[in-house]
Amino acid sequence: GPFPSRRLGASLGVNILPPGVKLCAFNCNYCQCGWTYDLVDEAVIAKHPWPEPEQVGAALEEALKTCGKIDAITLAGNGEPTLHPDFWRVVSALGEVRDRAAPGVPLHILTNGANLERPQVVSGMNLLDERHVKLDAGSESMFMEMNNPTTDIGTWDVIRGAKKLKDCVLQAMFTRGRRDNTADRE
Repeated sequence: GPFPSRRLGASLGVNILPPGVKLCAFNCNYCQCGWTYDLVDEAVIAKHPWPEPEQVGAALEEALKTCGKIDAITLAGNGEPTLHPDFWRVVSALGEVRDRAAPGVPLHILTNGANLERPQVVSGMNLLDERHVKLDAGSESMFMEMNNPTTDIGTWDVIRGAKKLKDCVLQAMFTRGRRDNTADRE
């Protein structure tokens, strides 16, 4: 990056997930990262090499030296960033680097909201300037069809989790055809 984003302007993406594997609690039918093949639980999380908070901060600092003008720094990547086992410390490290090297540039996250039952995730999310939480469906059946979760989570779990945040931007992918989540009940 930075990549041009309609929502965020010139956005520098930060991937805090292990390289070479998609880790996410969802298998959304439109995901550009492909499929999650393992049930994402503590054992799967533990078997992958996660970047240390200090490494993430140092990498952001280096990227900020060469990326030119940016409008946002966005946690995203090859899966769900809130799965990082040390999420709060990673966000703290990013905030320190941003405050020093790019003051005023907002820190964002793109998340599916599946891990908002974890207090350290909520605390880390609330350190960010904007939280973009994905919610593609109003009914449980459409939620399952759109997101194909690999864990026991549903629409109301995401909504309950989002209520724990100081605020958030809801984002949705609307589709018609085989999966139509544009009906009034959705």
